[in-house]
Amino acid sequence: MKAFLEYIKQSKHTYKVLAGVGVIVITFTLVGMQNNSYAISVDGKVVGVVKTKEEAKTAYEAVVSEVKNQEGVDIAVKEMITVEHVNSKKAEIQTLDDLTKVLKDSVSYEVEAYEILVDGEVRAVVANEDIAQNVLTYIAKTHLPEGSEVELDIRELDAEGKEVIEEQPVIKQQPVIKQQDVKEGVSEETSEKTMQEIPEVTSEQVPTKDTEASGETTTSSEMPQVEVGAEEVVNQTTTESVPPQTITNEAGNVVEVLEVQDALKEPEKQTKIQVAKFIKKDQEEEDTPKEGQKIQRDLKVFDFNEEVIVRNTYVDAEEIVDEQEAIDILLSNTEEVVEYEMKEGDNIWDIAMAHGTTMDHILEINPQIEDETRMQIGEIIKLEVPEPILSISTTEEAVFKELIPADIEYVEFSDLYKDETKTYQEGHDGLKEITVSVHKVNGKEVSRDLISEKVLKQAKTKVIAFGTKEKPKQETSSTTSNKGSAGSAVSGSNSGMFMHPLNGGGRMSSPYGSRWGTFHRAIDIAAPAGTPIYAAASGVVTYSGYNNGGFGKLIIIDHQNGYETYYAHCNSLYAQVGQKVSKGQNIAGVGSTGNSTGNHVHFEIRKDGTPINPYSYIY
Repeated sequence: MKAFLEYIKQSKHTYKVLAGVGVIVITFTLVGMQNNSYAISVDGKVVGVVKTKEEAKTAYEAVVSEVKNQEGVDIAVKEMITVEHVNSKKAEIQTLDDLTKVLKDSVSYEVEAYEILVDGEVRAVVANEDIAQNVLTYIAKTHLPEGSEVELDIRELDAEGKEVIEEQPVIKQQPVIKQQDVKEGVSEETSEKTMQEIPEVTSEQVPTKDTEASGETTTSSEMPQVEVGAEEVVNQTTTESVPPQTITNEAGNVVEVLEVQDALKEPEKQTKIQVAKFIKKDQEEEDTPKEGQKIQRDLKVFDFNEEVIVRNTYVDAEEIVDEQEAIDILLSNTEEVVEYEMKEGDNIWDIAMAHGTTMDHILEINPQIEDETRMQIGEIIKLEVPEPILSISTTEEAVFKELIPADIEYVEFSDLYKDETKTYQEGHDGLKEITVSVHKVNGKEVSRDLISEKVLKQAKTKVIAFGTKEKPKQETSSTTSNKGSAGSAVSGSNSGMFMHPLNGGGRMSSPYGSRWGTFHRAIDIAAPAGTPIYAAASGVVTYSGYNNGGFGKLIIIDHQNGYETYYAHCNSLYAQVGQKVSKGQNIAGVGSTGNSTGNHVHFEIRKDGTPINPYSYIY
């Protein structure tokens, strides 16, 4: 019995030993299961494990610093870098250098750049803001004479695209200083001074424990006493620690987002660019052969025709273009297809001219048009027109002199044979000074507004008698042609002086001479609306506009040799007053404006102000 009890006692001791060993084993197991490292993930994929979170951040910062120095600009890492506290085997934990190499191969980035937006659409991306401004300055200067200068107006915009208006600083009243003068013989008084009047306090003026012990103190004049009112605000700077950003990964674990300031996108900065100032270099006025043709131009407005925004962004380096490439892009055209509704008086030729395309191209993209001369009002056609990406809008005030065509009155005279004329009263053209506001886009006039008009010389009507007497039958045509004034007929030797105004096209619908009880001083050549009208000879345009005397839209060219040519009833006018034109240049389009019964050009030739028969000149 005794032996059995002893055995029990020994067994209990063994159990206690075994239990103790078990506790130790469990304790070491639990300790070994605790998280002992940090896993670094790139967009959710683990790329490395290090001992501490600080090592992970150090490796990330090293990669960002190296890339930033390499690119020379700010960068933004595309991927999300996260760290998670994990338990790893010792062999799995990497060194700082190893993690740095892995991270460098795992992340991609964008570089900071500047976008040039035209009407809200990105057109070019350049390396920095200075290049963007250089590009815009260059484009603006291309529409000014060489040697001109341009200064840009740069206005900061907020996130909503609204202009940022700088607030004026608010001047606050400074606290009042009361200073007592305690010098002997001077009564105590209080003076008020602003904080700006407080003398600088040096270390020698500040009482120390030693000076307090010795009884030495500074006087009130050495160190003024400041009374701070109850409303005085003391500026204090407090720094609040921002907790790290955390997210939940795919496994459902909460992980921390690792951020490095130099790898984050900065807040968007955008500026609106306009032309603030331009200095146009003066150019010598072109000599004009006739008084009254000099045009004075005063540039009033000069700016981009579209809204131009420059903003910072982050892009792949391959998207950035150099300065010259950006200029070429912004100066190029885009082909846009638009719909156009035909209006009264429209024709395909004029529409093509107005939109910078050709009649053939309009017909090519509109196969439904069977006869371009029979277009209907309200009919819709497609236009593929070149549109400049960035253009310059200008407004200039132009002052020029324009002639007032003299009326010619014809009266019957029975003493003259038919086709003979005689001047009864000399007349002359008038002259007026016109001031207009001309609006242009990229140098092409789009509209003009009349500012003022002043008559300098009144026109005087010229009276010409034309014969109604029948010619004797025995007289030959050669004899008849030599009677009357010199302007009644023209020798065929002058036929090479002028070209046909329609280059041989059309048909003569009305000749020169007596017509319907009056006298027709021109020849009428019928042709479809919009048919090109060409200058019959080189010269200077002295009139281009609507004439209320019955001509409708009229162009007059002075050929500088006593001859003038008139082109009336036009649909469109392409030459301006003062413009030099060459023989064969397209100056207008056939129409039916003014007193006209159909599409034709009324073509006159005048010698020293008197109409002569154009037939022998052009046929």
